[in-house]
Amino acid sequence: LAGALSLVARRGIAPAPRTSTGPAVLVRVSLVPGPGVAPAAAVPAADPFAGTQAAGWPEGRAGIALPEREATDGFSPPLVRQGLELVRDFVAGTQLDPEVWRGVRPWAAALSLEPDQYAQLIGALDHPVDDDVHSATGWVTRFDPQQVAVAETKARLSTATTVAETVGGELSVTVDGVFVYAVKAVATDTWTRFVVHRVWEFAFDKPALRHSKLRVRRIVTIAAPQACTADSAAYFRPLFAIPAAAPAAGAAPNTPAATAQDLAGATLPLPAHDPLRLGSGTATVCGTLAVAV
Repeated sequence: LAGALSLVARRGIAPAPRTSTGPAVLVRVSLVPGPGVAPAAAVPAADPFAGTQAAGWPEGRAGIALPEREATDGFSPPLVRQGLELVRDFVAGTQLDPEVWRGVRPWAAALSLEPDQYAQLIGALDHPVDDDVHSATGWVTRFDPQQVAVAETKARLSTATTVAETVGGELSVTVDGVFVYAVKAVATDTWTRFVVHRVWEFAFDKPALRHSKLRVRRIVTIAAPQACTADSAAYFRPLFAIPAAAPAAGAAPNTPAATAQDLAGATLPLPAHDPLRLGSGTATVCGTLAVAV
């Protein structure tokens, strides 16, 4: 996934610093096709990934790669392995479950969260809001059932996972994953490929691991192709054709390509929003997709 981004955000009050507890920060970016870039229409249903990089990628939970490192100074190999398996189950349960794609709650993943974040996730699923705390699609991949024939959706993925121990003595796990979904429009034979690139930052302490609980610090999401005007807080709404309207005002197709990893590292400016902080200012941004997916 590559996109030339023109970042636009609504401004809110100054956000309060986040702490090691509290809500997960949900940073979301929609990319609309730029000049000369069209969604992959009429994808062959038999092999919708043919001719793409994703053709050789794995499917399912096994495709969520885990690192070989199995210990840190403060966490034994069994504890690290337990944390990694919790992370893999959470990612698979929120991104790869066909039931979740059509709007069912990811119960197993939700129950692995600390109680306050469990409430945050369930609240976002039931009452999504377009902000950096309460968006359903900031947590899970699910598609508008009025637009997408979810039962026919297929997925391939490529991920990288890293482990570290923080100065504060927490186990930190970062997952950088690119998920390519082949989706079919309702009541037609039109297919397209939809990319969701997410970076998760998870944190564990030893008591949490003893209770098989995890905490999410932040999830950065780039989704494309998707109109910037669509309300994507509740469901992803893939584009099956080039929109009639021009891409986001001020889009700069010649700016460097950006990925979720760039955003996670805060190497790109997010107007009025630091992704490490919380506040009423929305984290929703918009950009242009520079290449077909």
